[in-house]
Formats: sequence, C-alpha cells, structure tokens
Amino acid sequence: MPKATNALFDSVESFLAPFGARKLSTLELNSYKVRKYIAGWEIDTQLEYYGQSVLIRFLFENLPNQSPPSVVLSEPKLKPLSFPHLESDGELCVLPSRYILDLNNFEYITWLLYTVVELLDNALKGKINKHFEDEFLSYWYYHSQLNSNDISLLSPNNVLSRLIYSYRFSNDEYVFGDTREQIVKWLDNQNKLPKSENNKDIKLRKRVISRIGNSAIIFCKNAIHPKDYPKTVKDLNDIMIKEFEDESNKVMALIAETLSNKSISSPEILLSFTTDEGQALVGLRFDKNLFSRNGRKSPIDGFRDRIPLKVILERTRNMTVRGRLIKRTDPSWVVGRDRNADRDSIASHTVAIIGCGSIGSSVARLLVKSGVCNLILIDGESLQSENFSRHELGFNYHNINKALALKDKLCKEFPYVNIKAINEKFSYCDKFRNHLDNADLIFSATGNWYSDQQLLKLQSEEFYPIVFSFVEAHAMAGHVIVNPPRSDAFNRLHHCCGHQVGIMKNTATCWPSGTIIKIPACAGEFQPYGAIEIGHVHSIAAKKIISILMSNDEDILNLKASHSIWFGDTDDLLKLGGKWNNCWEQYGFHIDLGSKILDLCYLGNSWQIRGKNV
Repeated sequence: MPKATNALFDSVESFLAPFGARKLSTLELNSYKVRKYIAGWEIDTQLEYYGQSVLIRFLFENLPNQSPPSVVLSEPKLKPLSFPHLESDGELCVLPSRYILDLNNFEYITWLLYTVVELLDNALKGKINKHFEDEFLSYWYYHSQLNSNDISLLSPNNVLSRLIYSYRFSNDEYVFGDTREQIVKWLDNQNKLPKSENNKDIKLRKRVISRIGNSAIIFCKNAIHPKDYPKTVKDLNDIMIKEFEDESNKVMALIAETLSNKSISSPEILLSFTTDEGQALVGLRFDKNLFSRNGRKSPIDGFRDRIPLKVILERTRNMTVRGRLIKRTDPSWVVGRDRNADRDSIASHTVAIIGCGSIGSSVARLLVKSGVCNLILIDGESLQSENFSRHELGFNYHNINKALALKDKLCKEFPYVNIKAINEKFSYCDKFRNHLDNADLIFSATGNWYSDQQLLKLQSEEFYPIVFSFVEAHAMAGHVIVNPPRSDAFNRLHHCCGHQVGIMKNTATCWPSGTIIKIPACAGEFQPYGAIEIGHVHSIAAKKIISILMSNDEDILNLKASHSIWFGDTDDLLKLGGKWNNCWEQYGFHIDLGSKILDLCYLGNSWQIRGKNV
C-alpha cells in the first residue's frame, strides 16, 4: 500500500488496538468472494453465544475516510434469520442507509464498535426480536425462492381473507387480482393476450383466459417470526390454528380451494401480515395441486366428487411450500406506498387530454404518476422522428398515432390505469360530446386557436372545467389557464377578432422577427425548443389539474379562473435574441433573472395582478 494509505489504516488500528483487535491477513481477506476487501480487523466482543465467543470483523472495501467498513459476524457461524439484522455471509445491518458518519474523524470507528456490540447483545438475548415483525419483508426474503417476481393487483382496502384469482403468465411468475376482469385487463395492457382480430386469435384468447383460476389471500393480525415460517402444509395449518383458532378450518378451506385449481400445477396463495409499519404481503407456493400424482397416488384418490377438508389436510400435510416475494402494483402502493391520503379522491376522476404532443404526453404521464387512473386521450396526428426529443414517446412508436401510442406506453408501465384513446382531431360535434361525457376536467394542449374555440363552444353547453396550456417562442415562457364553466377567462387573454385574432394581448416575450423555422415540405414549419425548457410548464399544468380534482363538488361549482405564466431564464432569452415584455413591470412584477412564476386572478370579468387590472 502507498504510505498515505498505510497511515490511514494505522490510525484505524490505533483506535481498535485497545479492544484487542487482530489485523487480518491477505489470505483471510481473500476468503470473501462477493466483495474485495483491502484491510480488516477481527475483534472479540466479550459476548458469548451458547458458550462460544462472539467475534466480529471490520472489513474495508475503500479507505476509512471514503466509506465505513462492513461489519461481519465472524464467530459463531450463523445463518441469516438466526437473529434480526444478520444477513448473508454473516454481514450485520447496523445502520440505516440514510445514516451519515463523519469519516474524517476516525473516532467513528470506536462509536461504530460500541453500536455493534450493543446490537449483538440485544439480538442474542432476544430483546429485539420484534424487528422480525417490523421489517418482515426483509426477513421473508431469505425464506423465499430467489428471483421470485409475482405480481399483485389487489386492492388493499379489502382486508378480508377470501378467494381471489391468479394466472401464471410465464414459466415461474404469477399475477393475482380481485377479479378475472382485472387480470384480463392487466394481460391486455402488457400485450400478453391476443387481440380479438380473427377467429384464431379469439380462440387463443379464450383459451388463455380460461386458465385464470382460483387462489386465496389470508390476512393475519400477527406477523410470524422466522422459526415459524412454513415449510409444509402442516406448518401452514398450525399457523392458521394459532391465528384464527376456531375459524381456522374456514381459512384452510380457502387454501384447499386453491389447491383444487387444475389449471395451475403449483398453486400459490397470498399472505398479508399486519405490522406496525403497514401490511406485509408475501406469497406461498405449493409443490403441487390436489390432482398431481406422486407415482400412482394423488391426494384425491378414493373421492369422486368432494373430498372432506380433514382428509385434504391429512394427505397434504407433508406437501412442500415455498416462500415467494410479491411485487405490489396496485395504485395505492405505486402512488405513495399506502401513505397518499389524496389518492382515492384523485383516482376517482377522469381527465380528458386533447393534444398528445410535447405538453399533453408529459402531463398525461405526470397525472398518472400522481394517481389519476382514468384518461381520455385525443389526437389525430402520428408521432414523427422530429418529435422524439421533446415527447414522452420514442422510436418504438414512430409513425403511430400519438393518442394510441401514449395509451400503449402508459398501460404497459401502469397496468391499473383505464385509458381511452381516440385517433381523431378534436372538433365540435356530438361524437366528441359523447367521448367527453364522463370527463371531470379537460386539458387542452393543442395550442391551436380553432380547436380551443370549438372546445369552449362545447363547454358552454356542458359543465366541466378546462385547463389550457401552451408555450411561447423557444418555450422561453409558458401559460397554464384555468377556464371554469360559463367563463370567458381564456378569450379575455386573447384578441378574438381582427388581424390579431388568436394572439395574446400581453405575451411574456418579445422577438424582433419571426421564430418559426421552415422545413422543405408543404406547410412544413416548427417552433424550436427542447425538453428542458418546457419541463416547468408540465409541472405547473399537472399541479393545477390535481388541485382541481382534489376540490369537493362545492369548490368545483365556485372554481375561480386563473392564469399562471412561467418566465424562463433571462440569459437564455437574450442569447436567442428575445426580451421580456415590459408590460409586466408596470404591474409591479420584476422578472429580473427569470425562472419565475406569475399568477393572475380573474375578478369581475377582468384579469388582475395584485389588484391591478391587466
């Protein structure tokens, strides 16, 4: 080692020497195959486990002022689950990942040693066994088949033990749902089901759906410890008796129903355990179903119709069960990990998005990530390569209608969403009136004056708020306008007749000449800007929409018009040859370096800033 490195580790040794630490040899360090350590020490903790001295090792992958050491239980050799916080290869999980040490002060070595000894003392005496419950999923991992990747679509609101449905969608992966329809929808969204386009596809689709079978979910109030993790059906029955007492047979009957599923050779159930940190959902897979034969015998031999539960339990008592890890993909978990109190309110609404371009596509994605589960997407254009740099969609969707492509992408990534995509340009007609009938809010991102005017005409006959969004040249400024029903707020911001029709009365930016760039095609032109410049507008629009959706019915009836303007970076604007519109200064709003938001309110049929009419 270089002298500087030796000096650092000499300092470590000086802190560990009073505890009788022994420096590890190169041979001992090389015995660890998963990680490569450059230095390490073994320390006797002065603790005992069944008469055997408890030794730990401090192992350094990097210099001691770069990262703290890994702490490993050297003696006795114990497997994970022997006590809390013991992981593979004897490694101890001492501190949470968010914990930060001052690595330049080597006194942290002494503090860490005392912390480890205290942890081991409490663990070996069984004082922290409750951690097995609080961190249940981490410990169940060691009881599970590695790389298990089963999926749950189940709603967490229903906490009753019950029959559910399951489908084996790959060689070793299952998906679980509350209903058959929920699983079919998931399979469709993941493109795992043939579409009903011809007789062959229809037959294949029916065959796949017919393989969706019964499963069960069991809710337990008491999280079990590793010593009780079931390895056989008898172990599982013992847990149910302890948990449900006289009701245990009803629960085991649900499990027996799962085992009677002919379409799945290795059935699986879900177990949900209550902990202080929330529900812990895991899987338990059976070695076989009731119809599987071991040689010439099967559990149902001798019974033609129904087999008594008592006989099932006796004949399957030694059947192997294996733990499985479950990936929750229900919206309650995805949007806030069961802690988002507003999610149910947001999810119950439907948002229609007209224009699935650079603004509409990104806002759609933000809304889904925020908990919106129902979307109507409307766009008559196809995605072209020149759209990729500022669109949510990429080359995989080249030359595909934007609304249809966006639906496909969002459904794959968020399979619980309900999306209706319409491959047509919006227009004022009964067809679109019907399409928008279920919408609670409409977001217009076309930036097209004619389309927006037709939408306003439709709004005058219906009752849903509209949020408009568009950008100015080079996306140096962006606008988000809330237009409540029976409001003229949007048009009050624009010239509605004459040679300036469709142009804003007060823009944010000014340019000495046109900013539209032509391309060698009929009517070919575009407004140059990228994904970074427009990102702020996406966030402002999505936040406005979510805020409206979270309002109660009375608030919606009294919804106020609003206009948010994003002013980008002043230096960028000047480099592009533009400048800010001086009109905003007279209202007391100083743009300065830019990167600011200005909010206008609509009172008495006029727009105001800080009490001044605009």
